[in-house]
Amino acid sequence: MREKYEEDVAGPFISIQDEIMQKYAKPGDSIPTILLDEALKEGYFAFNRQDGETLSFKIKYDNGSWEYNLEK
Repeated sequence: MREKYEEDVAGPFISIQDEIMQKYAKPGDSIPTILLDEALKEGYFAFNRQDGETLSFKIKYDNGSWEYNLEK
């Protein structure tokens, strides 16, 4: 990300990952999987619970920050 953008996209990207995990993660959850589009501006952040439930978040970079929405 640092090589692709002049602005700091990586710092906010790490922050949004931390924000999601702090709010939603529980002990025993899997390591998150992150999928981004070719432009590195939107994608999904997902992880599984021990009971098999999957939490999936749509993430998008816009106006200098990353936003997310929990998809059900």
